[in-house]
Amino acid sequence: MIFELSRLFLKNTKKRLRPSDQTPDKGWWVFVKKPAMGLVYWLLVWLAAFLMQMVANGAGPIRLVPGSASPVTVVSAMDFHYLDKQPARVTSVSFDSEGRLRPNLMLVSAGTVLVERGQRVDAETIEKIRGYQAQIKAGEPFLNRLQKLVGDGILLFLGLMVTAIMFRFACLGGASGKAWILSKAISPNSMILLFLLVSILSLAPVKWLLWLEFDRLPWLSPLVDALMPLALAPLLMSILINPLAGIVAGFWVSFAATVMADYRIGVFVTGLIVTAVVVRFTRAVRTRSTLFRIGLWAGLAGAACAAGFAAIRMPGYEFVLPQCLASLASGVFTALIVMLLLPLLEIIFGISTDISLLELSDLEHPLLKRLAIEAPGTYHHSLMVANLTQAAVTAIGGNALRAGIGAYFHDIGKLVKPAFFSENIQYGQNPHDDLSPSMSTLLIISHVKEGVNLALRYKLPRSVVEAIQQHHGSGLVFYFYHKANVQRDEAPPDAAASGVKEENFRYPGPKPQSREIAVLSLADAIEAASRSLEKITPGNMEDLVRDVIDSKLRDGQLDACDLTMAEINTIRRVLILTLSNILHGRVAYPSNENIRPQSADEPPAERS
Repeated sequence: MIFELSRLFLKNTKKRLRPSDQTPDKGWWVFVKKPAMGLVYWLLVWLAAFLMQMVANGAGPIRLVPGSASPVTVVSAMDFHYLDKQPARVTSVSFDSEGRLRPNLMLVSAGTVLVERGQRVDAETIEKIRGYQAQIKAGEPFLNRLQKLVGDGILLFLGLMVTAIMFRFACLGGASGKAWILSKAISPNSMILLFLLVSILSLAPVKWLLWLEFDRLPWLSPLVDALMPLALAPLLMSILINPLAGIVAGFWVSFAATVMADYRIGVFVTGLIVTAVVVRFTRAVRTRSTLFRIGLWAGLAGAACAAGFAAIRMPGYEFVLPQCLASLASGVFTALIVMLLLPLLEIIFGISTDISLLELSDLEHPLLKRLAIEAPGTYHHSLMVANLTQAAVTAIGGNALRAGIGAYFHDIGKLVKPAFFSENIQYGQNPHDDLSPSMSTLLIISHVKEGVNLALRYKLPRSVVEAIQQHHGSGLVFYFYHKANVQRDEAPPDAAASGVKEENFRYPGPKPQSREIAVLSLADAIEAASRSLEKITPGNMEDLVRDVIDSKLRDGQLDACDLTMAEINTIRRVLILTLSNILHGRVAYPSNENIRPQSADEPPAERS
């Protein structure tokens, strides 16, 4: 079976793995050239075959609950004792040497039929079978226990390898350095640590429930699978990193929980279905009430799985309703736990989710209120840049909320010296007239550093700090650079004029590292340049947007982000449209002296 699946998987491998058509790959050479991808295929094939074998054989130990029908006949192969909990049959009471009450143990001889196939079981029968299983486990040879331990370890290791490879390509960029949905708000090491922490938080309750099922609360057995918080890991990782990270986390937790639960295939299938539902609804989580709804959807998915497996495995439906209710309770409880864990994980790992960013969209934030009062020109500029940025980022499928919040705060550094920036300069009062170009450049560039300091002082999220730090990249302050060159050329020949170095007139960087900040950089430059248009026409605005974007491309300011040329063309088109709407003209209204009083008896059609 595995060999046939291998051939099916690898039939068209060279078409999928070949980077170009210049060097065709033939036969098994693909595994030499692409060992990591080959390993992924082999592990996926092996896991698929293993899961199909589990389904065919009905993997997992016998799980009986009071009132259910036994699927098999169980015959004792040895003498064993079980604890009799029926008070009516306690014939004598005895104590040990320390005065403690001895348990009432009942002896069952070898060859005794414990339960017949199809027989309804009661609490005493379950105690007999549990005692029998405990006796077998206690008398199991060490090599058998070691074999099971090694087998579980190998399966977990293989599952972890598949998870690691999936996680590398989904979140860390893979071998090519580009991820499918790359999150640069957190370092790779922190991302791996977060993944491990979320896995522990998800699997610890699973282990606790399984311990209760076997040792403490046998009546909980039919509800254990439904109570497992399989939605916790995909929900946390989808919100904190990206949806693909949620899929990877959901796969790993579902697989590990299946191994821990003695290979009950229902756990794995339920985990994958719940993961798919959770990831589907976490694409736009901005409020805590949305988290509650996602938990409810996850609970409904788990309830549907519980009902399906109950219909397959149980002749009766006594436990369908309790299992469905347990799944719903597990989903809602998982959502509540996520609400409690999210703020803590955001603080520990420095991640800003849409939930926390939405709180910053309130224009009553102290920094924005200061900006509106102390630098009204900058405040209005920031609002216009936010409109442009959000429209363009939405068009390319980026995070418009993150981009808009970054635009609101990107120029807060101008609060330190607002009068030195053109949007706040009063007519006829230009403080740069009395300063050298180099000094003016230092004042202009300093607003980035001052903005970062203010953002850290007010504990703004890392994504906002990065927007402040990167929105100018390493761009050139062209106006004062040109002015310095003009002054140098006009200096008398005998003047000891020093050379004008371009690096002294550039921002320190870094260049924009994400698509959202790159769009913010373009919108910032375009909005500022649009204020210098003498005549606002569609052609002039189109030329302005094209010139600014081309200038950024030539200067290499977009080299560090993941924008494609198709996305840049989309951004150009959206920015032109949005800027045209912002700078639209109005029909000239006649002055009051040209409007004659209108008589009451004029027909309505003649009234203006």
